[in-house]
Amino acid sequence: MDAQVAGRRMTVFARLGETVLLQVEQGLLPPDAMDRLGYRPWKSFMNRPKSACVWPLIGGVSDSFRAYVEDERQPNTVNCRDFEVPSAL
Repeated sequence: MDAQVAGRRMTVFARLGETVLLQVEQGLLPPDAMDRLGYRPWKSFMNRPKSACVWPLIGGVSDSFRAYVEDERQPNTVNCRDFEVPSAL
């Protein structure tokens, strides 16, 4: 799978996770819904260097989902030269 396809796939999963988080924030889902529905891995997404390199390319997510994923970690501190990262998705 090429990098652009992988990036687009990650964008889809990010938007789904964002939808669940929004519903939690609005009180439509219980506070543990991110965990129970399988979106907990977004909390550790930035721990993988390649993921951190692709993260800035995933656009259109809300500030609250971006904050949930980044959890005060900065994606621009990772050296992305070793990874095939597209310039845009």
